[in-house]
Amino acid sequence: TGLMSVAGGLLAVGGTPWPGRFAGVASRLALILIRTPTSVLLKRSGGTETLTLDSFTLDGFFIRLVGATPYVFAVGGQLHVPSGTVDGTYVGQVDVTVEYF
Repeated sequence: TGLMSVAGGLLAVGGTPWPGRFAGVASRLALILIRTPTSVLLKRSGGTETLTLDSFTLDGFFIRLVGATPYVFAVGGQLHVPSGTVDGTYVGQVDVTVEYF
């Protein structure tokens, strides 16, 4: 949804949050199954520290009927930032799989 909430002493600082957006197209009318990972580790650039991103959500159903026109969906998640986390840029990869039937 592009909404963000913070708790436990964290502060939202600048920028606009947004979910990951994905697009696809089927060659014909197809049923698709969208799968997200259970969790992903994000590693601090230039360091070894990690954060966990999990509790992924979709902006709709994980099973959808799509046609031969582009479709778009968004994926969000929950970032866990424990006390004492080192400042920096944390980078990771969220693999989203779409199966066509």
